[in-house]
Amino acid sequence: NRDVFHPGATIFDILPKEYANEKLMSCGRLDKDSQGMLILTNDGDFSNSLTHPRSDITKIYIVTLRARFDPKNIPLMLNGIVDDGETLIVEKVRLIETNDPNSSSVEVHLNQGKKREIRRMFAACGYLVHRLKRVQIGKLKLKNLKPGHIKVLDELEICKLFSNNAL
Repeated sequence: NRDVFHPGATIFDILPKEYANEKLMSCGRLDKDSQGMLILTNDGDFSNSLTHPRSDITKIYIVTLRARFDPKNIPLMLNGIVDDGETLIVEKVRLIETNDPNSSSVEVHLNQGKKREIRRMFAACGYLVHRLKRVQIGKLKLKNLKPGHIKVLDELEICKLFSNNAL
């Protein structure tokens, strides 16, 4: 069942059978506790051009916290936070207004993709990430695709991946 992920499952475990022999690879990653847009391809050059840091392609995430996010943390995140010898930095952070006094939603823009970078940054600011969802790569938005479902991209959508005017 494509809608149910079992422990240890990967994206390749839920692909429809018609893609089983495509030798697909993931362009980037989402950790087991994250969700959202993930691009698969059978073209190594395409994958490299989409994921290499010099491509400078913005990825946008919605981060949900079970606490109120203090906007004074935004300059820290924009200037970089050192964690485990690595400088973690975001391109943009925007607090999304919610009516819940016990939680926050924050939009985060990244141009790189270090392991668990967003979770590590929020932890350094004293927050535990409750939910992390990638909603956009370049100008291509996730829209209404449900978890576990796929969409084959057309030429215009592929071009949107490489359009970095995501702001």
